[in-house]
Amino acid sequence: MSIPAAKNGIDSYMIHYHRRKYVRLAYPLFDPRNAIDLWYGPKYRYGKIDEQENVVIVKDWALKNLSVAPNVYLLNFVADAYEKFREHMVLAYSRGNITQSDTFLGQLIPTRGYQSPVEIQRDFLEVFDEAFSQDYFSKKNKFKEVKDIFDYIRVFWEFFGRTATRTPITLSSIMTSRISSPLVTGLVLELNVAKHDDDAAKYNNFIQDPNFDFYQNAARRFGFRVDYNAPWRLVADITSKEMKKFMAAYNIGSYTSMFDLYYGKVSLRDAAKLKMYIFDSYNNFVERNPYTRVYASGKEDLAAYAKEELDNELGREVNTPGSCFIDRLEIDSEEYEELFSEDYWLKFYFKVRSLEAGVQWSSHDFSKRLQYISRLGKIVDIYGVLDYIDKQFL
Repeated sequence: MSIPAAKNGIDSYMIHYHRRKYVRLAYPLFDPRNAIDLWYGPKYRYGKIDEQENVVIVKDWALKNLSVAPNVYLLNFVADAYEKFREHMVLAYSRGNITQSDTFLGQLIPTRGYQSPVEIQRDFLEVFDEAFSQDYFSKKNKFKEVKDIFDYIRVFWEFFGRTATRTPITLSSIMTSRISSPLVTGLVLELNVAKHDDDAAKYNNFIQDPNFDFYQNAARRFGFRVDYNAPWRLVADITSKEMKKFMAAYNIGSYTSMFDLYYGKVSLRDAAKLKMYIFDSYNNFVERNPYTRVYASGKEDLAAYAKEELDNELGREVNTPGSCFIDRLEIDSEEYEELFSEDYWLKFYFKVRSLEAGVQWSSHDFSKRLQYISRLGKIVDIYGVLDYIDKQFL
């Protein structure tokens, strides 16, 4: 019998063929009571959204490192549960309950735990900014179109409109896409550095391990489920009675209270991050490109424009009959606050989220929502407005 062999690098048809073969052959070898599917179906957002479907991230203080792997962090109760699971497995190993040859269940020292989604977003924004403020301007010769921050934002929308669905930049969209690993939840750990795209290795080295049934049953005893598509990955089941025992040690009575205590909504962070991104990106652009050529329809118009700029100590000499150079000016934080209101950034955030989600609003529906955001901002605080915006994309 052939084994599943999906792997990055083969053509898309064969990837699909072998992926389906993996599901057909490997999935039945898992006990569904002991397993979770973080790839297919609705569980891929597990731990990334709360009960109201708000996108959430872990508060740093709720994390705890493992004694056997000090660089691996998990939510505190998950770390405790894993320590007990490992003790159980080590004891079983010493008693001969685990076949000791050719098994992935050796020292059971986790290789990866919590991964900061904020760092993931930072990396995405760095790549995005290079593609936008450098590559796009060079390839499309957009430099001459930008005299000030308003022009810069206009070109930003032009670029982002082409890339948003492929390269989201808000944490909300990154978290709820398949871009972000389940490790961002603090509920997941990995026991191996195996490649996630190598289905043959998953099948041969993990699922076919003679101890696999013992492993997944033991994981369940301590409140974990095994990931169907990464058998070396353990996922804390926050609905199980076993995991709730570990949660109770921290006065967490339910997964609802867990989200309330250990997680925070990301929408406010997103809106603030976008505002700061435009500020920093524009000023960095100006630093790299301190002046631009301005063209006028006639010599009189150009001369008047150049004189005005020179009077303000911003201009340069007229170099050709139809153009002059002017300095681009960086914008300071005080001027930035005066130019762009909170209402502006809330609408900015809504438009970014719409483009990332690929929502095709009609002009009427889009304008209606922008107007409502403005009205709502006059009667509720920013959290209320952001709740409204987030609900447009559930």
